[in-house]
Amino acid sequence: MRCNTPSDASPPSVSLAPSTPALSPPEYVTLALEAARRGFRNPLALRRFCLRLAVRIHVVGRKQFVRPAEIDEAIARAASPDRASVSANVSHVVALLKGRA
Repeated sequence: MRCNTPSDASPPSVSLAPSTPALSPPEYVTLALEAARRGFRNPLALRRFCLRLAVRIHVVGRKQFVRPAEIDEAIARAASPDRASVSANVSHVVALLKGRA
């Protein structure tokens, strides 16, 4: 039996698998998975949130799917500075009504 010494040691041949491309996030995810990822208490809470912000929910059988990108866009729309807040609108209407009375 022969010992490998540094002089006769050859580098081990390693076969590398072809590199896989970086995984892109899925286009559609289940409502339950997205609710857990975003910290909602349950999928129903996310469903109501999506309905309030007009995010489409795709139903396939008993499963419900949403696009995370569409939720992000809806949140950005709702938080845009050019959109007046509901409380500011209510305050304005109340002030007008008090002025008339």
